[in-house]
Amino acid sequence: MLNLSVILTILAQSDIADPNQFNGYLILAYAVIGLIGLVYVLSLFVRQRNVQQDLKLMRQLLEEDEAEQRK
Repeated sequence: MLNLSVILTILAQSDIADPNQFNGYLILAYAVIGLIGLVYVLSLFVRQRNVQQDLKLMRQLLEEDEAEQRK
């Protein structure tokens, strides 16, 4: 049974004259995935920076509020 499935698989495959003709698509796919990863990392960097700025502002507002309550 295994031999029959191997034979059918070989017969079902299409004949591609030059398999290397798809290398351009492979390189393009890697470039797209790399670009998506870069955009994701940059968005994480921007989010982290915004969170740090928000925390700094909250600390400043809290210190000002505590200073007003002491007066």
